[in-house]
Amino acid sequence: RGGSSEKNNSSNNSNRWPLLKDWYNAMDTIPPYACRIKGDALSWRKVLYVEPWWPSSDVWHSRYDVGHKGELLRSEEECADMYNGGGSVSKQLWMEYSKDRPYVSSAGPEVEAATIIFHNRCNILPDLERWIKEEGYYGGSCSPSFKDLDSALRSIIHILLLLGDKDNDDDDFKWDIFSKLCNNQHVNIVTTYLDKRVCVPRDMGSPCAASIRTLAKRFPCN
Repeated sequence: RGGSSEKNNSSNNSNRWPLLKDWYNAMDTIPPYACRIKGDALSWRKVLYVEPWWPSSDVWHSRYDVGHKGELLRSEEECADMYNGGGSVSKQLWMEYSKDRPYVSSAGPEVEAATIIFHNRCNILPDLERWIKEEGYYGGSCSPSFKDLDSALRSIIHILLLLGDKDNDDDDFKWDIFSKLCNNQHVNIVTTYLDKRVCVPRDMGSPCAASIRTLAKRFPCN
């Protein structure tokens, strides 16, 4: 879906391939596909952007024979615009997906995302430290320690669990709590890391990733 070369993806392609559009719409009603199998434009771009998945132009054939292959047709910003909060599913669809899967949280994709992060925290934290150094966030008195990062990751798990609390529908109250948790830059850095590193559907389903992308958009790393 995210791999089309049309610039105006949603309008042009819907008119050009209406049967394909109908097929995708039908697939979005199937719980396993919508909740776990379906990919997203941001993740596909990550996979295609890095060698060997997207080799330089001369690896396979001369660019004079087949044209330049070294550039993707869509920028990261365009993929983000295409995503535009995509991945969210209805409560009913998620319940249908989780009801016969005891290993999946029935509370919703936010809680499932929190569970996945918690179970993988021992791998996430070392990778997070390495990513922060590569991205240049280390330096001076603001460099986060391992303890800082662990605390920030716990805060993110906390808010995901809170957002998945269906007994409390006061979203303003939930976001107010998270704003307090996000009082330091470390939480914002970790949220940005999760958004940049998560790959759908390798790491989690699209609805779970959507909850993380919502946090990253709401609390960006400055």
